[in-house]
Amino acid sequence: MLDGSLWPSHTLLVNERGADADWLGGVPFLVAYSLGDAHGLMLLKFIGGIFTAMIGWKLAGDARTAETSVLVGLGMLASLASWDVGAPFWDALGIVALCWCLRERDSKLWPSLLVLGIWSQLGCLIVVGLATWSVARCFGEPLSDETSVSLLRKRSLLEILLAVVVCSLNPRGVFALWDSLRLAVPRLASDGATLLETEWRPLLAGPWEVSHVAFVVLTCLALCGLLRRTLTPAFAIVVAIAIGLGWTCRAHVGFAGIWLSQLLIRCAQQIALASEVAPAPRLSDQCPEGLTPLRSLRRVTRWRVVLVLVTLVLVAWWPWEGRRPGWGLDSRLDERLLSRAISNFSGEGTVWADDESSAGICLWVTNQQRKVFDTPHRALLGGRLREFASRRRDLEQGRLAAYQREDQSAGGWWLPLRERGTVLLMVSAQRSSLLRALEPTLWKPLTLDSPVLPFGQSGMAEVSPQILDVLRQRDLVENGVWSPGLLGPAGSDRLWDVWGFFGVSPNVEQELRQAQVFRAMQLPLAGQRVLEAALRVSTSRALQLAAAACQRDLAFDPVTEARTNAVELTVVPPEIDRCAACHAEQTASFTATGHHNALKPLDQKLTRELLGPATSSPPVDLLGVQLWLASDSGQFVSSSSRTAASVPSQWLFGSGKHARTPVSVWLNSEGAAESLEHRLSWYPQHGWDGTLGLGQTTESPLMATGFPGKDRRAALESLGKIHDPAATRDCFGCHTTHSEQTGDAHHLLGKQIVPGVSCERCHPGSEQHAHGMERGSNGRFPASWHSLTALESVNRCGACHRRADHFTREELHPDNQILIRFASVGLVQSACFREQTTILASQLPAGARSRMDCLTCHDPHQPAQSQAAYYTARCAACHDSAGRQCSQQPRDSNCLPCHMPKIEVQSPLRFTDHWIRIRKP
Repeated sequence: MLDGSLWPSHTLLVNERGADADWLGGVPFLVAYSLGDAHGLMLLKFIGGIFTAMIGWKLAGDARTAETSVLVGLGMLASLASWDVGAPFWDALGIVALCWCLRERDSKLWPSLLVLGIWSQLGCLIVVGLATWSVARCFGEPLSDETSVSLLRKRSLLEILLAVVVCSLNPRGVFALWDSLRLAVPRLASDGATLLETEWRPLLAGPWEVSHVAFVVLTCLALCGLLRRTLTPAFAIVVAIAIGLGWTCRAHVGFAGIWLSQLLIRCAQQIALASEVAPAPRLSDQCPEGLTPLRSLRRVTRWRVVLVLVTLVLVAWWPWEGRRPGWGLDSRLDERLLSRAISNFSGEGTVWADDESSAGICLWVTNQQRKVFDTPHRALLGGRLREFASRRRDLEQGRLAAYQREDQSAGGWWLPLRERGTVLLMVSAQRSSLLRALEPTLWKPLTLDSPVLPFGQSGMAEVSPQILDVLRQRDLVENGVWSPGLLGPAGSDRLWDVWGFFGVSPNVEQELRQAQVFRAMQLPLAGQRVLEAALRVSTSRALQLAAAACQRDLAFDPVTEARTNAVELTVVPPEIDRCAACHAEQTASFTATGHHNALKPLDQKLTRELLGPATSSPPVDLLGVQLWLASDSGQFVSSSSRTAASVPSQWLFGSGKHARTPVSVWLNSEGAAESLEHRLSWYPQHGWDGTLGLGQTTESPLMATGFPGKDRRAALESLGKIHDPAATRDCFGCHTTHSEQTGDAHHLLGKQIVPGVSCERCHPGSEQHAHGMERGSNGRFPASWHSLTALESVNRCGACHRRADHFTREELHPDNQILIRFASVGLVQSACFREQTTILASQLPAGARSRMDCLTCHDPHQPAQSQAAYYTARCAACHDSAGRQCSQQPRDSNCLPCHMPKIEVQSPLRFTDHWIRIRKP
């Protein structure tokens, strides 16, 4: 406790590789599980729920009516999420016990302090309990005269100080209150935009469940009480806090719901006591003129009956796929299937988890042997929630490599995971977008049927056998003779729908989850099989929608979509002329640079202009692919012996210095943009030949897979390589100045696209600067490269041309032929670059170019030089001044053949090796 008081927990949390400072709420769960396995946890949950319901009923006292019964029921419904294993369990019990201790005006001090002390050890929202206790102690007694007011204030301050001391007697020390306050009001620790991506988003932001509806009803009842002035000031303050907690943060709905129901029950009991002191007015005295007492009684009773019926209808008919009022453990917390996949994994390294449940189950299964380097809970307290949300977003969007976000921070998930030595990813089965994004990466699932799916990295000896086993399972469920039965709940002893309100099998929710996992992993036939089994026992709307989605995947024909559903993008030319008004020298030759011509919309005129007469009839026939310019439509199309129809190309990628590759773009079955990089590319000095990295096709017919959509997709791949939405976005992202995208960056919008890399791309803010200059105001100057160090300058180019830290240490060696294509990677490995003194370009004398980076030899505003003498002069600018002479050749000789030769990576492509050294043959 002393250590926790001296060292704030949030400081420990920032040190992710050090000890974790956290709550002790998991200890009782561990004890219950050790003593009674899953039955022990269920018994703990059962006792907590029954205790809460009994306290609510006892608080009503003599006011036990239909209204109070409904309040108890609404409170239990609103708090459904609080009774699973986790910190909300103890927060709910803590506020219930505290309300019971404060049920009387002259309640004793020590029971409530005892509750606060225990709560501070187990729960997260102790600051809420302390605030409730303080309001009750300060305003819970009537104030009669000035002397009593003074004494009450002194006593209240001492009691509050004592309560703060009691709440600080825990491993987190006094900083537990500060951490708890940030969890209760997360806007104190993060911005609203980031919170929208986490469980701390507002109530209205996200799908609704029955617990949310129950909380809304409780809120309406509380507001009615406030408007009717039936609540005391103390109750009004506490009720306002409870309502604010629930509406501003979905994670607190369960806690706020049970708290609000207890407050309203207590208020009803106080009103009942007040009515006993004063003579109860007769019913006839309350009747409006012309209304008989009997009719008035019917009116009063009618709304009570309606309220009860509405509550029952909401419970019985609310979509079952949300949390259901059973006493068993949530199926999403079942760890047994996960245990089979990772319990024997003993590799060194950390684990990344997408949410608290995934992290908790991983730690539970591995007996705390794995280090989870971050969770939303810890990220919020450590001030890293934006970083955590951005990394999770990068994973969901397939953002592998580093890139610049809108706030100019560095993005991409590859580097952070590598730096932290991550060996496992734990992903909730409900996060379909993340599962889908991981499919084309090196991370492969270690199981197919767990509520939390672990992903291991291909190539690691420790997980390779498990990955191969899962690959065999995938082939079986998708292509093999496999007919699934109902998966059943996560153990019949773990999911009890004891109320029996639902005519739905308790295992349907898991069937839906499993089908979503299969579909995210591009196994729609397996998903359809699972859903067909579930639809035999249920007609759930969610199951029907999921089955329809699988049908769309199975029936999807990429060839047809590529012809009829191409993505239409409005091309907007870059505003170079506006910059030329002041920067004529830089823009004069920029239109001839490779950056400016990196992307072209492919129309009939451009086809004939750029690709020459080879596109006319008869068609080009090479590597099993035919290309021609269709005379009827004017489109540049391609086909093969496997495609039923020709596929048009809409874009040409590449500047033309090395090659130009036609690309087709269409919308897939989910409405996301996919692209086809064609197998044949145009080489200016050579003509048509194979695209770099794409091998030749074979003419043997494909084996039938039983999945028509997959067969058609394989047929389309005979024309080239299909890129998923994330890769499509990245392709356009590097070859454009600006392309509008949706918030999840998976879809290219049919709004506008600025092809090629122009001023705004390298100088963010130049467009606003140009507008300001036209209005006679300098405005804000665009970002300048002169403020970057040499490494920052190279890495800025490397955002598209690759960076050295995109590769592993094993890949960064001189004999790796892949690196030849990526000039910026080789350059930073060179002694010329590594031995230079770190210097900013702005510190160089005017006109000096002695700093070593990409701009030393390449002016991005002009076409790349082709004369060897130019580059030799660049070498001599440093080496002559340093007195270094070549021992093999005279000073005016060509340096490039020995130190920067051109290497053929694929005929006819040749690239200059920028790893400056004496290259061995």
